[in-house]
Amino acid sequence: MIRNSKFTPVLLVAFCFIATLAHAQSDQAVIVKVLHNLSLTRDSIDSEFSVTKPHPENKNATIVLLALPQGDDEDFQTYDTYLMVVDTETGAILYSLLEEERYTSDAIRLTGIQIDTAPYRLATNVRAIGIRASYTGSSRPNPFGEETLSLYIPQGKTFLKVLDDFVTYQSTGEWDTNCAGNFSTSKSVLIISTEKTNSYNNIQVNTKTTDTENIPQNEDCISKDIETKSSHKLIFNSKENQYRSNKK
Repeated sequence: MIRNSKFTPVLLVAFCFIATLAHAQSDQAVIVKVLHNLSLTRDSIDSEFSVTKPHPENKNATIVLLALPQGDDEDFQTYDTYLMVVDTETGAILYSLLEEERYTSDAIRLTGIQIDTAPYRLATNVRAIGIRASYTGSSRPNPFGEETLSLYIPQGKTFLKVLDDFVTYQSTGEWDTNCAGNFSTSKSVLIISTEKTNSYNNIQVNTKTTDTENIPQNEDCISKDIETKSSHKLIFNSKENQYRSNKK
């Protein structure tokens, strides 16, 4: 028993590695099939920002987002995106939405795109797909980080974007790169409410903000934090087909 237990951590790590590798290979296989069906090549997409995730309510389907760079400038890049739900086996496209110049990466660099399959149930039999995008600033004296969330719902054979780049995380600052300075970080959590507006559930947004002041003191750097909490609602505007904040 003791001899076997020594190998347990090694076997666990090996299993996790194999599972991760298999998942990555499966992702790539789906993307290859989708590219073939779109008559696109691998060079057409940015592999770092092209992602897949199993559909949470259809075991035979996969959610795919392809990021297509529009240019060769490393310091300034725009991306068209294809958001799709596809048949996992064949890559056949079930739903799709092409958005031109969807993301921009410049001094504020696009650093990540993720598919969010949390249960965003916005109405009866309507579950949204979330797309999160992360950004990082390039200035050391003025650090910046941000994450946004967009929500899409199926409509016919395409998608309707009902929440557009809502900021769920933001970190900003201004300092002397040594100690003295001020920073602010906000994190928001979205909760689907049972209350409805125009037949769509309201979304409760709870935000915690931490404001930090760094003060040089002798040879130390002293930080003082002030935390505040706030909340507001996102309600569905039927004329715009978008969620809008009720903050005044």
